[in-house]
Amino acid sequence: MPAPLAVSSPFKFLDAYTSADKNRFFGRNAEQKRLVELLFRSRLVLVYGPSGTGKTSLVQCGLAKAIPASDYFSVQVRRRGDLRQTLVSILTGILEETAATEPTGLIAECIRYALRPIYLIFDQLEELFISGSAEEQTWFAGFLKEIEHSSIACKIVLVIREDFLAYLYAYEDQLPGLFDFRMRVEPMSERNLQEVIVGTFSQIEEIRLVDEPKTVDLILENNRSAANTFQLPYLQVYLDRLWRQENEKEPEPPVWITPALVEEVGRIDDVLEVFLAEQKKSITDQLPPDEQPAVSQVLESFVTFEGTRREHRLASLEETARLPISLLMRILTELERTRLIRRDEETYELAHDSLAKVIDKGRSAEQRQINDIIRRLKEAYREYIEKKEADDLLLSPRRLSEIQLYEKSVHNELERSLGKSESDAKWQYIKTSREFHQREQRRELEEQRQKNARLKRSIAIVSVFLLVALVSVWFAINQWNKTNRTRIVLQSDRMDPVQALVTVAEAYEKDPNELNRKALYNHFYNHRLYSSKIELDGTAIRGVDFSSDGKRLLLVAEDNRVYRWDPTGQQNGEGLFIPGRYLSVELSDDGRRVVALVEPGKLFFGDLETHQVQRIGTDSTISTATISRDGRNVLTTNAEGLVTVWNTNGSKVGTLDALSPVELADFSPDDKMLLTVPKLSNEDGSLNKKLQLWDRSGNKLIDSQVFIDAVLSAVMSGDGNVLIVSTLRGQVFRWDRIRRLVTPLQMTDKSSLITEVKLSADGKRMVASDGKVVYWWDENGRVVDHLAYERQIRSVELAPDGQTTLIVVDTDVELWDADKQFKGKLSHKAAVSTAVFSPDGKTILTQTEDGKGYLWNLLDERLVELPHPEGVRDFDVSLNGQFISTLTDASWLYFWDRAGKPLDSLETRQIMEQILVTGDGRNVFMVDTNNTTFRWNRSERRLTEMPGEILDYSEDHQIILVRTKTGKGYFWDSDGQPIDSLPLNLNENRVFMSNRGQEVLLRSKEGTLYFWSRKNRKAIELPDGQASATLSPDGESIIALTAGVTDVLSFWNLEGKPVASYPLKTGRLSDGYRISSFRISPAGEQILILQAGESQAFIWTRKTGALNLLNHNKVVEKGDFSPDGSLITTLQSEGQSVWWSSSGQRLLEWAGAINQYRFLQDGSTYYTVQNSRVSVWPGPDFILPWLNQHISPDKRRAILADVREEYQLQTSFWEAIW
Repeated sequence: MPAPLAVSSPFKFLDAYTSADKNRFFGRNAEQKRLVELLFRSRLVLVYGPSGTGKTSLVQCGLAKAIPASDYFSVQVRRRGDLRQTLVSILTGILEETAATEPTGLIAECIRYALRPIYLIFDQLEELFISGSAEEQTWFAGFLKEIEHSSIACKIVLVIREDFLAYLYAYEDQLPGLFDFRMRVEPMSERNLQEVIVGTFSQIEEIRLVDEPKTVDLILENNRSAANTFQLPYLQVYLDRLWRQENEKEPEPPVWITPALVEEVGRIDDVLEVFLAEQKKSITDQLPPDEQPAVSQVLESFVTFEGTRREHRLASLEETARLPISLLMRILTELERTRLIRRDEETYELAHDSLAKVIDKGRSAEQRQINDIIRRLKEAYREYIEKKEADDLLLSPRRLSEIQLYEKSVHNELERSLGKSESDAKWQYIKTSREFHQREQRRELEEQRQKNARLKRSIAIVSVFLLVALVSVWFAINQWNKTNRTRIVLQSDRMDPVQALVTVAEAYEKDPNELNRKALYNHFYNHRLYSSKIELDGTAIRGVDFSSDGKRLLLVAEDNRVYRWDPTGQQNGEGLFIPGRYLSVELSDDGRRVVALVEPGKLFFGDLETHQVQRIGTDSTISTATISRDGRNVLTTNAEGLVTVWNTNGSKVGTLDALSPVELADFSPDDKMLLTVPKLSNEDGSLNKKLQLWDRSGNKLIDSQVFIDAVLSAVMSGDGNVLIVSTLRGQVFRWDRIRRLVTPLQMTDKSSLITEVKLSADGKRMVASDGKVVYWWDENGRVVDHLAYERQIRSVELAPDGQTTLIVVDTDVELWDADKQFKGKLSHKAAVSTAVFSPDGKTILTQTEDGKGYLWNLLDERLVELPHPEGVRDFDVSLNGQFISTLTDASWLYFWDRAGKPLDSLETRQIMEQILVTGDGRNVFMVDTNNTTFRWNRSERRLTEMPGEILDYSEDHQIILVRTKTGKGYFWDSDGQPIDSLPLNLNENRVFMSNRGQEVLLRSKEGTLYFWSRKNRKAIELPDGQASATLSPDGESIIALTAGVTDVLSFWNLEGKPVASYPLKTGRLSDGYRISSFRISPAGEQILILQAGESQAFIWTRKTGALNLLNHNKVVEKGDFSPDGSLITTLQSEGQSVWWSSSGQRLLEWAGAINQYRFLQDGSTYYTVQNSRVSVWPGPDFILPWLNQHISPDKRRAILADVREEYQLQTSFWEAIW
């Protein structure tokens, strides 16, 4: 059975460094000095830290390296079954003979024997609290106290894992200074890790480190993980793996550790887990099938229920594993040979605590449940004993039920882990808890019997309340339904966008509370909806792409099948099985043939119609394969740099022998040229830097360019005239073949590493990411914009027209336009691994790590977009929403219908600031930067300057209030004709007109109000001191914020008589602030107040008198009510828009910045402006109608059924009971 012994590793591997390894111990100079300093200051030092940080190596080797051996005598102590007995045994073994039996006396004799102070190092002290008895723990506390108060020359170092540090707090009463001299061993910094790697290699004669900085950086990169800190045991195993892989190739020393070797070994996310799996497999492969499970059984015996390592003698291991001794010894021999366990005299244990974690993670769900029960039992028992056995610390019935479920297994594990006496104590605790609850149950039963007796006497009264009980049941069911819907809605963030929207819409229809309303708004307005979801039965999707003409989709599945789908999300035919691990797969434009390159470099053609697969050629070293756009040829390169052209029927066209060795060859987008990238290994250094373009036959050189560094890759524009070239040192160049110009792409951060640049079809726009920042470049190579992220950017893609960029971040794909305006988010349940545009740029295809694919339309179905060539300054909508007019920064006016179709346009020749469109759309009024008003009559095509400045207008846009330069006020009709005048000077006054256009309110700088009505035609002066004022929506009231010692909301009727006043209990809003907005809700029951320059808004409610604060992150510039008053909308200084409920609850934070927004009067439509784009959305009350129109009831029911099954949701009270 035994396998041949492997060549001995020169690395420490999982063993701790000892005093014999002083010349090989690196990276802990600061910690060594700190430890020595603490030992000089105190006789009791505590060393703690996470598992795997090198605590044992520091106290064993680091201390020996820092202090001469003549200055102290080190004694290493592990628990080994019983800490006191082990300590006595170690000390007795040091002395030749002694009559002392107590540890303190033995220590004193050892000091006299060694003629120097003794340092007692208690390593892995957590074992005392995992497996030690209460008596053993108590003795140890007394021993420490005795040593601390004695005069003997003894120092103690306690070494413990950080997650067990809390157990030492019980010792503080006896050892008040226990934590005064403590030291935490942190994970190593990157600089120290570099020192460890370089130092380790330097001490091994038969190993040579090549290109030291790069090799070390690659080793660190391959061991770095976002989920875990860098663990030293993992590094040792990885270094050993490098050495072994190279040693197997060339056994004769020296062994060369090169960057290529590190890249070949690659990243191993959990190298220790991989090492354990490999060693287990090497052992189990040597055993008969019926004996193979014994290996896992033996390994698990070395792990405690806490997930830490446990030591065994052979007898205890035989009892625990319950295996024949012959089989057990064979397995132990192999485990020791493979360095998974180590033997110390008669004791076996795992080589490192990190192995225990890996083994514990691989335990069955049942065993983990048992271990969890024991951990909680042990903790509960400890607290029970500390609190003098209080009844309220007995185990609960729920905990007892859990124990009863696994009673036999828990009992066996307790005896095995803690010993019989400790196990019996814990079991007595369980028994006491059961007896206590049985007594409580009997007492409750007796109380219930008495209650029943009283119930019989009260039966007549109960019957009277039967109806009340029935109502209560109904109420309980109703409450359960509400609570359950809340639970379902809270899970919607885990669903895909369509599932989430349908689910929350169902909940909102049944219960339109604020939580459901908030979820509905968020999933509709902030998340795009996919057009199709792609799933394969029984297998996961592992690769997706469009054919080069965009008419078909290519799907590569986990079951080694290739599938063809159409862009609507429908599968075309059965999958085609191609053997081997895919390196690349491409689909021909006719959608029939696939070209697959599989490991180690074999080429296959497959026919999706006939399901035939054909091996092409005999070369097994092909490194790249690409199919031409016309589908006639396939171009391949092999390991020797040879380029071959094949027909798609499998025949060889020829080999391009005239070309220098090539790393990569590809067809140009128009199929007229071949692009070749030279191999880096070319002996002629100039060839490495030369990019070449050939005719399609490869016989004629069309163009070439030499770069300053070796070429790695290149991508071409649609016409082949522009190439983006990446070089070895990380520089990226734009080669314009027409202008014969090579331009390096500008980098704002010189440390950024760009690996791939995306190019628009016309070659004028480029985008790339370094993982944290997205950069955009123009055709001159200048950075035109950038966007930073806190999360890691997975990839970026550029639409063929260069107008849209998609950025993949975790589970989201964000869309940004050419002006860096946010266009929406494609949300997924799992991390996105692939996201690409279709060749026409109208569709996006995404694939997630859970094996699903999604198709998204670039044009958002939820809204209508009105694109402009420049920024939009202002817009207006006719009363019925039929017409939309927009003003742009380039002095253009555009006229649209509600479907987004352009109807008309006008060049205004001067910049306009404000626009107003009449209800019938015939006239458009505009105000320029000088407050001059113009009227454009669309039918007459005439732009006329008007004698006045527009101040306000009625809700239906039929009456317009204007002010002349002399301050006179006039009312115009929708044709711009005067219909009335205002006998008040409007200069130096704030002016408000009622919604119906019949009343006007003026507020002077001093705060005096003047009211005028077209009906009674007289001006009424109201008291001064008004910080802000307005008219109610119905025009029947005047409302003002009156400044005073306490601000007051004052109400007057149209005769100027006060009708109500409401002091604001929260203080003065006007004190030191200017009121920038004072809005009344449509029903007149609420007031929204904004303060200029402040990041807050206030909502006052007449019914309660409460003034609620709406907190914002930035300055609030605008606020308003929705047409029905159920929503409050605010806009902050950086474009962040927030929706609030009328009670002040935050409902929606719009994704992306907007410049303006507006509701249509009936609330059916919501308009937003983002720089050059106006978006027309369904209003909040029209989400459900939109959903019913776009997703049929049958499809919604199917989606809800899928959601219920996938997330195991209960959708009714009776279903939950059943």
